[in-house]
Amino acid sequence: MCTSRRHSIPLVRCYPAVDASRVHASAPPPPAEADPGSRSYLDFAVVAEHDGPHRIAVTYDHRAPSPLALGFALDGAQTRTVRYPPLAAGTTHRTSVVDVEMRRGPGVIRLAEGPEDARLHVHSLRVTRIPPREEAEAGTAAPTASGASAADADEHPRTHSCPVEADAA
Repeated sequence: MCTSRRHSIPLVRCYPAVDASRVHASAPPPPAEADPGSRSYLDFAVVAEHDGPHRIAVTYDHRAPSPLALGFALDGAQTRTVRYPPLAAGTTHRTSVVDVEMRRGPGVIRLAEGPEDARLHVHSLRVTRIPPREEAEAGTAAPTASGASAADADEHPRTHSCPVEADAA
């Protein structure tokens, strides 16, 4: 059995939406291209085991016929707009992925929920460290989706143990 850290499986931390804090505020204001009505946020208290790149997978649903473009922030500093595509016919949720740089220790991820008539319903947030290149080349499985902004990860099977409350139709 190999006990080397080099061959370890990346740690996945799961954060159900029921554990997030709902915040109604105008600060920080959403980016210019984000929906101006998005003043309701979910704050997730997260923990990073290591410094470096991490993949944030947001499992959600929304009933809007078009994508939602909403604000995303890590510790109030790394802000960006994430596009959340609508649900495909017959599905109950989707997962979008955002890559961010995290510092080791606790942090806060803030997700805008959007306007009341087209609200983003977040089920969970999953944080996974992206292994350094030498770990990935040594055989550690790389995360399934990539991208500097948001990439849709729906075509990949769900292999995590994070509970999703609204999986049933």
